[in-house]
Amino acid sequence: MSNDSKYAASKQIEQLFPAFFIVGAPRSGTTLLASLLDRHSNIAIGPESQFYTQFIPWNWGDRTPKTYEEFVDSALAFKRIADFGLDRDRLLRHFKLYELSFASLLRAIIEVYAIDRSKRRAGEKSPLHLEHVPVILDQFPGSKVIYVLRDGRDVVRSLLDVPWAASRNPRRFQRFCMRWNDAIEAMIHYERTLPADRFMIVKFEDLLGRPEAELEKICSFIGEEFEPGQLEPAQSSSVVPGWEKNWKNKASEMLDPGRIEAWRKSSDQKQLWTMNSMMGNMLERAGYSDTKLDGCPPLMRVKLFIQKIPYQKKVRKFSSLSLKLLKKLNLAKWQVPPEERHA
Repeated sequence: MSNDSKYAASKQIEQLFPAFFIVGAPRSGTTLLASLLDRHSNIAIGPESQFYTQFIPWNWGDRTPKTYEEFVDSALAFKRIADFGLDRDRLLRHFKLYELSFASLLRAIIEVYAIDRSKRRAGEKSPLHLEHVPVILDQFPGSKVIYVLRDGRDVVRSLLDVPWAASRNPRRFQRFCMRWNDAIEAMIHYERTLPADRFMIVKFEDLLGRPEAELEKICSFIGEEFEPGQLEPAQSSSVVPGWEKNWKNKASEMLDPGRIEAWRKSSDQKQLWTMNSMMGNMLERAGYSDTKLDGCPPLMRVKLFIQKIPYQKKVRKFSSLSLKLLKKLNLAKWQVPPEERHA
């Protein structure tokens, strides 16, 4: 099919095969699922766009571009969107099929990416788009959202190993637990309030333990048929850009069920007590077991209880204000790196 024919049909393709979005807590397996789906002959999923979480607030704030050209040039200058490797003229031409808006720009980005790969279906994966799910479902009629759920103890352990989370912040362990709790709270809310045909929860552990059955359900949810080639690492995928491969390499490897409950082997007892203290309630609500403080000494229980108080929602905003004040007075001994703020 010629490029002209592709673009002439693109609007009809978008209407017949609406986009879908993959979200979840960071390090929950969203990249793995994106890679498995990107191997499908009909589906294209590019690198993380961080469109709602970074591109709009970091580049525009409350402002809005005035022209199609201004939208496109700003997008292609943004590192995350530059990872898509899109041609400016192609993107601009496709964008002009739609109204002038941020949502239309994202639509154009993921559709051009799919069209360039001769695929008819566009997906997008940015974990922290979780907080923008209602906006996405409103701005993309007919779209669907897949939430990837993973045991919070494995999530926290994984976060401690990635380079962008390497920090002198002494509170990062608790902050990672807090963020996972927030993600689960959002997941539970969406499951209760959104239509079942537009929001789906996929457990990372099920995806590794019985991948074919899970992929069949996921593909059915988005209106596609499972293809055995999706489980073949040799099938190419461009979900992970080169600069991220060091910490996302497992997404391109054979599925390893040994990653299920890896926290049992990688966490020392104190870390396990801390994680269960911080996340135990949400772990239970998400269906995970062994969330108690078995064997924890009474004094340690008291310390853990006190330690998690600043991370409770009712207290958190006051803790944040105190920290900002300390920083202004140059009394804070650490700063959160930009990468970690949006991890």
